[in-house]
Amino acid sequence: MAFTKEQFAILRLKLEETLADIKDELKGVDGKVTDMGSDNDHLEEEEDEAEEFSVNVAIAGGLKDRRENIEVALQKMDEGKYGKCEKCGMDIGMDVLMADPESRLCKHCKGGEK
Repeated sequence: MAFTKEQFAILRLKLEETLADIKDELKGVDGKVTDMGSDNDHLEEEEDEAEEFSVNVAIAGGLKDRRENIEVALQKMDEGKYGKCEKCGMDIGMDVLMADPESRLCKHCKGGEK
């Protein structure tokens, strides 16, 4: 896909800003190791702590996946391979990339049409 310099710069900036935000969020979520009942908590309190821990693990997992996708997109930009669908090899539309700059699939492959 042929990007204008402006489009490329906008997409790169979106990716870099999102990556920085995700890294900040991960610091907060990854660092939350909940006390899992090492003191004399009540059962309800321990259940709340376990639930909070599970939620934090799920959030961190999603953020790590997104971070990986962004890092792959930035690497592809550096290699001149950005904007190609990993499934069919066709160009990923600018509308898809503007909404989801780390997208690895074109609109058709995302929708299961291919």
